Amino acid sequence: SFHGVDRFTNDIFLLKMDSLGNVLWSKNYGNPGTSNAPSYDESYNIATDSKGNLIVGGRCFFNGSFRAFILKADSMGIPIAFKTYGAIDVRTYGFALNVDQNDNYLVTGATSILKSDFNTPNTALFVIKADSDLKTIFTNVYQPIDDSGFNGESIDIGPDGKYIIGFTTRSFKSHQVPGPQAPDKMGVLSLNQDGTINKAYIYNVKGSQYTKVRTTKNGFYISGFTTL
Repeated sequence: SFHGVDRFTNDIFLLKMDSLGNVLWSKNYGNPGTSNAPSYDESYNIATDSKGNLIVGGRCFFNGSFRAFILKADSMGIPIAFKTYGAIDVRTYGFALNVDQNDNYLVTGATSILKSDFNTPNTALFVIKADSDLKTIFTNVYQPIDDSGFNGESIDIGPDGKYIIGFTTRSFKSHQVPGPQAPDKMGVLSLNQDGTINKAYIYNVKGSQYTKVRTTKNGFYISGFTTL
């Protein structure tokens, strides 16, 4: 069961409040763990679909490895469906989630699925698109040629229906600028609805992480931090 309380490690936690901050309900969700075999269940994002269902994304520890997940619950927090994405000996983290205008669920994050060493810090960016029944429409992995890390950290839907992903990368050495920290770069990846790449942009080449993106009528905003 994925609905319960794990007293040893992290659980997914949902809380609903009214406009005055009064708690209406709270729920915990998680695989049962023990002190010898902990289970980590961590949510990073929440969205709603057109029917008011709660769509939660994050990562969980299952069968010896971290996997991305989608949890679908009704407006009272009662679970409807749950699905994990990943593989044995692979780290897959679902850092961001959104719902498009057709009630498709989108998850992005980082995965080591292309690596022989699944503990490598040089993960690749992935995007999963699933329908409202959690049936997979596509699962794509994106990796720069120089392969020095590529993490999806936020996702939004543009007015033209394209998927706009904020990412951090240590790749693209031609843009390298020495700095006091690792030369992470901030960027935006624009995808067509079938997952093919439309455009990619690199910004702030002197130390950036936690790239958050928000689309507008004519473009997008991004935020993060810098060592400039």
